[in-house]
Amino acid sequence: MISKDQLTNNVSYLGIHEDTAAAKWDSADEAFWYVSVIGGKPFLVRLQHPEDGGAFTPIGRLYGQGDTNTTMYGSGKKK
Repeated sequence: MISKDQLTNNVSYLGIHEDTAAAKWDSADEAFWYVSVIGGKPFLVRLQHPEDGGAFTPIGRLYGQGDTNTTMYGSGKKK
């Protein structure tokens, strides 16, 4: 597990969670965010770090700062 003090703002992490395998860290909010699609509509979902009693356990860094692969635009394509 990667501790909160080792996380970098606006960077996506591979993690262990029942609904997603990747989420982006927001240091100002001290939470992870990922996009879930329900009924064809995208929703932002907030997840807490295990140090705060949350269920998303980060285990590896995925992309650099400002990546587009985890935004709502999807597929790494810029709008």
